[in-house]
Order: sequence, then structure tokens, then C-alpha cells
Amino acid sequence: KVMHKLSAFDELFAEKRVLFGSGSNQSIITNLDEAKEILFNDNDRYMNEIRFTYYLNGYKKSGTNTFSVSIDLSWNFDQFKYRFFLNHADYTTAVLKLYHQYFDEIEINAFVNESGGILMKQIESQINRK
Repeated sequence: KVMHKLSAFDELFAEKRVLFGSGSNQSIITNLDEAKEILFNDNDRYMNEIRFTYYLNGYKKSGTNTFSVSIDLSWNFDQFKYRFFLNHADYTTAVLKLYHQYFDEIEINAFVNESGGILMKQIESQINRK
């Protein structure tokens, strides 16, 4: 869902990179199947983080004042719980869940919409800065 939502911004930029992986070991992906393959083929038995980064570079409508924007979604795994971070690493605002608790459709849609809103705010901020 998030890749589909964020793809609405793709035409505004010269380059798009979608990265997925564990910790700082991220690979470029083009679809969800590639993300699943990376996840299931990861040799790190004690994976403690998964990251998804959507990166857009070279805003087309600002002439020589191009810029880039990005958003990070990450999951941090502890022994009994996990945390979800949306474009930050602030433990005080992370969504905390136990392993038997899953995100429901309402929560997922809210995070997807918030992701789009974050990118839009970054774009507006960069445009107003020029």
C-alpha cells in the first residue's frame, strides 16, 4: 500500500529509489516480492531491524534548484516487543506492540496516509525555501 501511495510523487522527480533490508544493509527493490525475498533470504538469525526507504531525487519543477525527499519506515525488534518508526528514531513516539499484536487495516491506512503527508510537507518546505 505504501509503495502505491508514494508512487503518486514519482513523476515530480527525475529519480526514484526504493530500499529495503535489515539495518543498514538495504537493497534497491521494485516490488513487494523482492522485499519478501530479501527478508526471507537474510542470513542474520537475530535480525533486530527492518527498514523501508522511499527516496526521490531531482525535483523537476524547480529548475536548477532541484532537491530530494525521502521517508523511512522501520521496525525495531526486541525480545518481547517490536516498535514501528515513521520517519524518525524517537523511541518516545514509536508505536509499540507485542508480537501477538498486529496492525489492523485502519492503522495501516493511517500510516500510509501519514507517509504521503510527510513527503508532501518535505516538498512544500523545499519549494518555499527556494
